Amino acid sequence: MSPTRFLSVPNLVVGLVAILSFSANSAESPFPDEIVQPTELGTAPLRLGRDYSILNLGNISSEMPGSQVEALLGPPADRTFHGNLSHWHYNVNFPIAGGDSELVCQYKIVFRPDGTVESTHWRRHTCENLAQTLTVPPPAEAKPEPKVQVVTLSADILFGFGESELTSQGKDRLREVAENLQAAYQNPMVTLIGHTDRLGSFDSNMGLSQRRAEAVRRQLAKSGLSNSAMIAEGRGETEPVVVCQTDQVEELKQCLQPNRRVEIEVFERRVGDSS
Repeated sequence: MSPTRFLSVPNLVVGLVAILSFSANSAESPFPDEIVQPTELGTAPLRLGRDYSILNLGNISSEMPGSQVEALLGPPADRTFHGNLSHWHYNVNFPIAGGDSELVCQYKIVFRPDGTVESTHWRRHTCENLAQTLTVPPPAEAKPEPKVQVVTLSADILFGFGESELTSQGKDRLREVAENLQAAYQNPMVTLIGHTDRLGSFDSNMGLSQRRAEAVRRQLAKSGLSNSAMIAEGRGETEPVVVCQTDQVEELKQCLQPNRRVEIEVFERRVGDSS
């Protein structure tokens, strides 16, 4: 795609009239009008722009240092000083719909005395609108939230009281769970958390909950879930769901039953998620 030629020597007279007319009538701040003398015109186009698609226009922001601006946009077409402010001018090519021509737009970056960006400006509103349309990427499609599920299984079904070896009923229940998870998830990540009641010592309950979680992981792996996608941990008696006050042993044991459990937390891992 070749840049539009705005003015050349064969059109000198017409071009000079156009420039002088433009200078007299255009008051679009903050671009001061300048009269171009005929002797400054050559055979090359008056303005040559760089294609907008190779410029990182949307990344220019306030406070950005000049070195970073130049790294993104390259050197400006020219640099001028107005008081203690530096002005960098770029000519940017935008495609014109319906043809292979281009519109060359003037883009100015004003720098503070400390060399950081103070403001940016387009010469024409049309150019500003084109820049917003063509250089601002569409919002990224929001990723769906991962599907999360928590399955709570009673330890009294999975294990004998105080035991960490699965019962036949417990194995059947876990095979059913594995089948359901494989049907619902393509790439599941599973966390298995063992819990106990407060009967017994703290350390023994912590160890029992860990062994139970690991037993569940082994059974789920045998039933088709990836062992490497499962984490087993024991939390002992630290996260009760009920608090019981009775002193009667059997009554207390029955009351604390909800605390004896294994929780299976599952979520769908996105593609590229290594967690």
